[in-house]
Amino acid sequence: MKNILSIFTTLTLIFFVSCSNNETQYVIDGDFDKENETEYDHDFENGDEDVDSETEYDSSDLDQEEEIQSQKTVVGDFPELDMSLCLIENELNLQDFDENYTRVSSGSYLQDKTFYLFTLMQNVQKITEILSTNDLISTISTFKNQDFRDSPNICLSDKNCYKNAIMLSDSEIQNISDQLVNLFADTDSTLLLDHMKKSGVFHLFIELENQLYLKSSFEMSISELNDIVSSYINKLDATEIAEIITKIDTDNTQEMLFFEPSLFSAMAFMLQDERDEAARYEPMELGENATAIEYISHINWKDYPFTVILSPGIGAKNLEQPLTEGGAEHCDLAAERYHAGVAPLIAVSGGHVHPDRTPYAEAIEMKKYLIETHNVPEKAIIIDPHARHTPTNLRNVGRLIFRYGIPADKPYLCTTDMFQSLLILNFEARCLDELGYVPHRNIVRLKDTDNCILPSPTVLHIAPSDPLDP
Repeated sequence: MKNILSIFTTLTLIFFVSCSNNETQYVIDGDFDKENETEYDHDFENGDEDVDSETEYDSSDLDQEEEIQSQKTVVGDFPELDMSLCLIENELNLQDFDENYTRVSSGSYLQDKTFYLFTLMQNVQKITEILSTNDLISTISTFKNQDFRDSPNICLSDKNCYKNAIMLSDSEIQNISDQLVNLFADTDSTLLLDHMKKSGVFHLFIELENQLYLKSSFEMSISELNDIVSSYINKLDATEIAEIITKIDTDNTQEMLFFEPSLFSAMAFMLQDERDEAARYEPMELGENATAIEYISHINWKDYPFTVILSPGIGAKNLEQPLTEGGAEHCDLAAERYHAGVAPLIAVSGGHVHPDRTPYAEAIEMKKYLIETHNVPEKAIIIDPHARHTPTNLRNVGRLIFRYGIPADKPYLCTTDMFQSLLILNFEARCLDELGYVPHRNIVRLKDTDNCILPSPTVLHIAPSDPLDP
């Protein structure tokens, strides 16, 4: 009988994973919605001890135990959670990424987060001057400006006409790409490349030599920008398109850079459609995550086997439901581990996903639940209110680990229900398909509900293909 039950359980898990990997990924027609495969959301319950959010960041009373704690890889309440099983020998290589790099700002978090290369071209004066004085690029800009400004009077209801007027053609993209390589990819010309590499935004291409690194980054950015514009032109009424173009024309009396007609149009289309999810809660380091970032600088990481407990979310079924029962159960598990000393931080991850256009972000509701139900202090909670499915739960929390100075050579713990836990263990192919890379260097299942994970620095790479959470 025991063997029969074991076989049945295994078959059930295999069936679940098979179904999960075949789920629909996108809602089409310009909404850029990814289905959050089992609508995962995170929030956990806690146990016994009360943690005061006003506790001072002073570990002097632990000095005598420091040597013992530094050898600690498991926690008494959870002996199976041995982080040493997750460690690997190859050294973490961040290449040129600099966690202290200050990003250039355009004034639009939506633009900066999705198309940082164009923000650099607009807002670093020397780069702008080089682009504006290049003969070929300047000529393309002039013609594109004219086509764009004339389009409301010429295109009327012809949507293909609007696409041609707004978007760069394949030949224009190739010509500009070649010029950018000539202007900025020399080993002595590090002006643009320094910003790009230190930001981590184009980390997927970091192993490429300079010319190909720049070319790949530009062509990816402009291609995804064209996709957004094309998708919205297909979706919007011709009158709406003409009105948006007219406003952009009025607001920009000077000649726009070669990419700006497309960029300004894409941003305007998304904002009119109220698709600003990627920019919501930004800057998180000055808002929802400010208290945790201050606390992070005082954590003695040797005192904990794991850096963070990741709790992925489960989306709701209706617009009136802030937090699902499953999301609360995820939080219960995370809080239990937090209070047992498994990690000093809980990361809750999940955006405005289910149902479509919900006013509730899974991570925000989970944070509230952890504080109110489990007495987890705010300083111990970091949020990712943008993830739209499980691969981006791992990717986004990995990004926060690197950007917030959390040790990335020490594993974090992903704690969730047994089904999602198994899914995460076996979804490398899905990550490669959706993200273009795997967001971890190593992953080991320690328990039915717990995976030990070492993040990969490739998570820093921004993917404009999903502008709701790039």
